[in-house]
Formats: sequence, structure tokens, C-alpha cells
Amino acid sequence: MKTPRVLLVQRILPLYRLPFFQRLTASSKLSVTIAYGEASAASALESVTAPQGLDAVQLGNLYGGRRELGVWQQGMLSLVKSNLYDVVIAEFNPRIVSNVLACLSAHRLPVRWIWWGHGLSPRSNSLSVRLRLWLARAADALIFYDAAQRDTFVSLGIPEERTFVAYNAIDTEEIDRVVQPRLRNERHRILYIGRLVLHKKVDLLLKGFARAVAFLPADTILTIVGDGPERGNLECLVQQLKLSERVEFVGALYQQAQLAPLFNSAWVSVSPGCIGLSAIHSLAYGVPLLVARDEPHGPEQAVLEEGKNSVFFSANSAAALGEQLVLLTNAAGQWAEMALMARQKIQSRFSLSAMVQTFEQTVQYVQRPLPESPQRLLPANVR
Repeated sequence: MKTPRVLLVQRILPLYRLPFFQRLTASSKLSVTIAYGEASAASALESVTAPQGLDAVQLGNLYGGRRELGVWQQGMLSLVKSNLYDVVIAEFNPRIVSNVLACLSAHRLPVRWIWWGHGLSPRSNSLSVRLRLWLARAADALIFYDAAQRDTFVSLGIPEERTFVAYNAIDTEEIDRVVQPRLRNERHRILYIGRLVLHKKVDLLLKGFARAVAFLPADTILTIVGDGPERGNLECLVQQLKLSERVEFVGALYQQAQLAPLFNSAWVSVSPGCIGLSAIHSLAYGVPLLVARDEPHGPEQAVLEEGKNSVFFSANSAAALGEQLVLLTNAAGQWAEMALMARQKIQSRFSLSAMVQTFEQTVQYVQRPLPESPQRLLPANVR
């Protein structure tokens, strides 16, 4: 059987995804091309240029409105209809209009369609649920970021055999080469890693740290890794809280050579708002997490195990955040156990190798030989 030709369509090419894409395109079981476009002016994420060695095609992104209410990727439909690809894997996002139309076009072509994405968010209304379920039925398979989303769609009628889970991962093998296990008393840093935007609630972290700082070791510092439109306001808040000697902003860092010294000297990583891929990053280094409860977290929340690799505090409460910082810094024994379990959790499931294997299995599933063409679950008026 020939190697399946796969077109993986992304809205943008974010730097944090490059290790996965490079590993996927190196697969001996797939021939993968990445198609992507530029980020919008309002986006907190940048789209990088594909490096040499990555088979990639650049699309022209057209955004509707300041909040990216709709996206059209010029050139995407032509690629799907080009007969160059056997399988298309696209972001499971109805706002990318070109994906929706291309998915429907694929039903008239010898092309198999796979959605990859979050599924439903905690804020999804009934219309959004119906739309995503309709799109899910139009696909040959779906890859979700976590098992809970897969279970949700199965409960809504999507055949379980069409659903797969690829936990969001980072290059844990590279981290294994640079991580330096250290005792709690050899660490002095509290970390925040993420975008500096309102819904991440970094201001809450600063206020909680201000409440706790007098009860923490004198060498404790809070390091803010990331950038965004809120940076100026946050720096002003640091001044108001008289924390200039204890808080540092280091900007957006992506290379492990830059991040390793920070993680290796950190004893906790804090997510005051919704958490994302930083959860995987922190636990891979053996740094426990302090996380706000009842926030609309990303699918990476599946890695969190309260009391084992993470501690929770009441959402929007600077007092609760500060209290947990003090409690955790005084519990060296508990911290050591959590640090160990954090590393073990990531190594067992959240690796690039496991992620690539799921993509290989999903493509193999949609390419499997059948007596007849697989019957998708499209409504009759669309077939």
C-alpha cells in the first residue's frame, strides 16, 4: 500500500507547534504537507515561516472583523481539489469558513477528511454544539485534544471508532536532556508562562503574590514569561504594589535553552486564569502547578491531578492564591512528591511520539480498505 499523502491545514504556524510538525513530517508512514497562513493583526500568537526541511505551502488568510469572526484561507480549496492528497487534516473550527466548504467538497472527491481540535468549549451555546456536531458527522474521523471531548461527541452520536485522542504535547525528549532535578530549598522562583492578555488574569497573580511575599523565603522572585497587550498595565501594577525588587518580566521565550534555567530554578508554576499548553511544559520539568478552579481551561487540564501534580485555588481570589503559595512553600515533603508525579505523568502520555502515533493511526483508519466507500453521516441534502 502506498504511503498516504496528507495535507495538514493550519490557520497559522505557531512556533510552539514546530517540533510536532517536524516529527510528523519525518514519519515513515505518512507523506505530510503543512498548509498555513499569516496571523491577524489582533492575534496574540505569531505565525512563523516554515523552516527548511518542512514541506509547507503558504496560504493567504483573510480575516473578518477585529475578533476574527471568520477566516478564509485563499488557496486551500484548490489544494483539496488538486488530487495531490489522499487525506486532509484540518482545524476543527467552524470560523475557518474555507475548511467547512472544503470538507463538503471532499465528499465529491477521493479525499478523506479528518478534523483536529478542541471540540466544544465550556462556553459553547446550543447553536455552536449543533454546528460542530454537524461538521463532525461530515468527517471520516476526528482527533481530539483530550478523552473528555471524545466522550462528549460519542455521547452525541458520533461512532466511537471514528474518534481518536492526541494529547497536546511538546518535545519532552529535549526537556529530558536539559532538566536538572533539584530539591525544594534549591529553588527560588515562581513562574508564569503565557500571553499577557486580560483573560489570563496575570494581575490576579501579582495581587496574590503581594499578599504572600512577606511569608515566602527572602530570595523568592516571580518571573513573568510572555508578552502581550497587557504588559504595560502589569508593569504599572508591579510599581503600585511595590514589588519591583521581586517581579521580573523576561518577554516571550520559546527555546528550551532559554527556558530551562527558569524551570530548573522554579518551585511552582501559576495559572491565574485559563490554563493551556504551559501545563504540559511545567509538569515536564517537574514543576507543580497552582491553578485557578472553575476557569474555562483548555484541554490540557486533563493532565491536572489535584494533590498529585497540582494545587487549586478559588478563581478570582487573590487571597486564596496567596494562601496556597504560602502553604505550598512550607510543605517541602508534599512538593517533592508532586514534582516526581508531575514528570511521571507527562512521560507516560504527553509525548510527541505518542501524538504522532495517533495521527498515523487515524490516517490508517480512514484509508482502510472497505468493500464500499465509507458512508459518512452527512444529512441527505448535503450528500
